[in-house]
Amino acid sequence: MKIGILSMQRVPNYGSFLQAYSLRNILVKLGHEVVFIDYKEEKPVVPFSEKKRFRYRLLDTPIVKFLNDWIKYNIIGKKLFDYKYRLVYLKQLNIGYRKRRDIVVDIAVIGSDEVFNCLQAGFNVGFSPMLFGQRINAKKVISYAASFGYTDMEGIKKYGMGDKLAEYLKSFACISVRDENSRKIVESLTGQITELNLDPVLVSDFSIPKIDIPYQDYVILYTYVSREYTEEDRKAILDFCKCNNKTLISIGSAQNWVSNQVEAAPLELLAYIKASDFIITDTFHGSVFSIKYNKPFATLIRENNKQKLMDLLHRLNKEDRIIDSFSELQNMYEKLVNYTDTNAVIAKEKEHTLKYLRKSLL
Repeated sequence: MKIGILSMQRVPNYGSFLQAYSLRNILVKLGHEVVFIDYKEEKPVVPFSEKKRFRYRLLDTPIVKFLNDWIKYNIIGKKLFDYKYRLVYLKQLNIGYRKRRDIVVDIAVIGSDEVFNCLQAGFNVGFSPMLFGQRINAKKVISYAASFGYTDMEGIKKYGMGDKLAEYLKSFACISVRDENSRKIVESLTGQITELNLDPVLVSDFSIPKIDIPYQDYVILYTYVSREYTEEDRKAILDFCKCNNKTLISIGSAQNWVSNQVEAAPLELLAYIKASDFIITDTFHGSVFSIKYNKPFATLIRENNKQKLMDLLHRLNKEDRIIDSFSELQNMYEKLVNYTDTNAVIAKEKEHTLKYLRKSLL
């Protein structure tokens, strides 16, 4: 059977890539042909700037974007993660530079990631009906571990989205989400029981490449370049590493105040994760990677990811790895981490995932 995945695979970060890679691998192992379908970006429903929208539409044309990436990566020599992601890494998913929305498939699978986060102000997503199963060339549409992200029922009601979302969601043959906030929204809008599944990274198996890691006794700061770290935050992290004779590294979307910045392919990232001594993160997938490889870690939860991140750590019995401040890193580092219960949950969820997909893909 030919299956098309609609996800956030073009968003340049490791989490976006690896969740797409994982879901594809699961479906391929179930015996299906898998391709990726690009969703059509639409106007956001939240207030936005027409000036910014015009600029985005101008710069987002395929030829302009490709030339911009190619020049910066090959001529200017900016070995930035975003450019390499689009020019090199996406090829590992058999995704070309040009977006494809008109692929005909037997079944479309929407997910995982924040595919249902319809209150985003960014024009690279906006409110896209395709991410809710509309205007897709498929005989059947399902979702897997989809998330509404920070979108909640209060916001949906505020912007008058309830009826439209209910109509779209009722057109799905099966719906699976990855957090309680998303499940409550779907069940509130449709009155239908919704499956709850883990992010595919946690339930997929990986073959990690053997690479030479030029660091020993190192700590990974896994975050986004857009995240703000105060002087107090930076000092707390740097002092923690110095006190424990650890080398601090930042991978991919790097913070420029970290001296050791690593450029790694998505699967190479997992090799770095597996060999690390400790992981500091404020992201969903940073926590996922840490848990998958049973690493000691500390997670700072931020306002824009508290829904999905709190849910993840609660379901996997890892709420004790939450910190309120980076000043707590030493206490968390010295605290023993037990993965017995967590691994039992993940093993059970692997079976749940396969059962759901086999049933919903009939």
